Amino acid sequence: GEDDAGEQDELIGRICLPLLGLSDARDKAVRFRVSQLVGRIMNAMPEEAEVSDDLFVAVEERMLRRCRDKVPVVRACALRALFRLQDPSGP
Repeated sequence: GEDDAGEQDELIGRICLPLLGLSDARDKAVRFRVSQLVGRIMNAMPEEAEVSDDLFVAVEERMLRRCRDKVPVVRACALRALFRLQDPSGP
């Protein structure tokens, strides 16, 4: 029920927020894996799931930064992570 959804949202935040802290790593493999994992987690969430404002801002901020990464695969994963934050009613 609603408690499960709240626990799931909290778990997603507890996993993603520390990961996002590594998104600026020097090592391109770390940046790639962070972008990939955050994208997979975000896109695996049910459509009706809500993310906290803190997580939304953190994902948006960090993944927008990674969209300008020098490594193409990092940019692609960052875009996939941002896809989930898009408003389905907007363009």
